[in-house]
Amino acid sequence: MPEDRPPFRLHVAIDRGKGSVYVLLHGINGTGHDWDTVVTAMGFDRRCIALDELGYGNSPKPFNINYTVDDHADAIAHTLDELGIDEPFTLVGYSMGGPMAVRFAATRPEHVRRLVLISAPFFLDPEQMEGSDYAKAVFQEFLNTQDLNTDWSLLQKNMANAIQHTNMAENLTRVRCPITFLVGENDAFIVKSQVETLAEKFAPDMEVRFLADLKADHMLLQNIPTLMASEITRNEDRRLSVAFDRGEGDLFVLLHGVENDGSFWNQVALAVASRNRVVSLDLLGFGRSPKPHDIPYSVEDHIEPRPSRVATNYFLRCTINR
Repeated sequence: MPEDRPPFRLHVAIDRGKGSVYVLLHGINGTGHDWDTVVTAMGFDRRCIALDELGYGNSPKPFNINYTVDDHADAIAHTLDELGIDEPFTLVGYSMGGPMAVRFAATRPEHVRRLVLISAPFFLDPEQMEGSDYAKAVFQEFLNTQDLNTDWSLLQKNMANAIQHTNMAENLTRVRCPITFLVGENDAFIVKSQVETLAEKFAPDMEVRFLADLKADHMLLQNIPTLMASEITRNEDRRLSVAFDRGEGDLFVLLHGVENDGSFWNQVALAVASRNRVVSLDLLGFGRSPKPHDIPYSVEDHIEPRPSRVATNYFLRCTINR
C-alpha cells in the first residue's frame, strides 16, 4: 500500500455475540449481510464479525487500486485493528473471500488460529482458462439471480486480481494454522479432483470436506446456512477426554500409547490412586477426544501450541482442573 494513501476502513455489516472471534468474508457481488442467517445459527456464545469487503456494500470503492488480495487483506487488517481485535481468530472465506482469507493467513499468521475456506475458487494452472471464460461461467449463475449492484469495472478487477491472478496454492504453503476446505458436492465451479490435488501437493494437512446435501452447490450460505454454521464450528471443543480421575495428593498424569486410549491405564491408575490423584487421558485423535483432520499430529500438537498455531491448543491444562 503506498505510503501517501491511508488504509481503507471497511464497513462492519455484522458484529454479534461474545467469545471466540470469527471473521467472515463474503463472495463476489455480495456484502457482509450474506452471513446473516449463518451467524444467527452460530448463536451468541462466539463473536461473529462480517465485513463489507473493499468495493462492496457500504465499504470504500476506490477506482485507483487493482483490488488484489493484498489490497483486500490490508483493508481487513486495518479494520480489525480499529475494532480492537488483538486475539487470534477463526477466519472464514466464502467464494471470492477464500483467496483473500488465504492471503491474510499467509502474511499474518500470528492473527489466525484457524482458516475455513468455503467454495473458494482457485487455479492450479492459470494458463488453462482465460479470465473471460471463467467470468462468463460465474455470471451465468450469479447474475441471473441477483442484480449487479457493484460497479462493473471494480468487479472486473476483483475477478482478475483477487481470483484469476492469485496464486492460492503458493499462499497455502505459507499458512501455518489448521485449514478446512468445504465444498458442495454439486458445486459447478469447484473441481473436486483439483481440490484434492491442491491439498495433496500444497497443503497436506488441510482437511477437505465435500458436503453431500442436495442443496450443496456453490451458494452454500444461502441454501444450507444451518449446516454451514455447524461445519464452521465443528471440532471447536479443544479439551481432551478424561478417562480416569481419582484420588487425592500428588498429581500423576498417565498417557497411553498407539492404538490405545486412557482406559489402558485403569489397573495401574487404581493402584496409584490409593495415595495420589491420578488422571489418565485419551490423547488427541484417540478414544473420546477430538479427532481433527486439519493438523499433522506432531508432538507439539499433542502437548502445546506453537505461537502461530493457537487452534491446536489441546494442552493438558485445558483438561485438568487441579
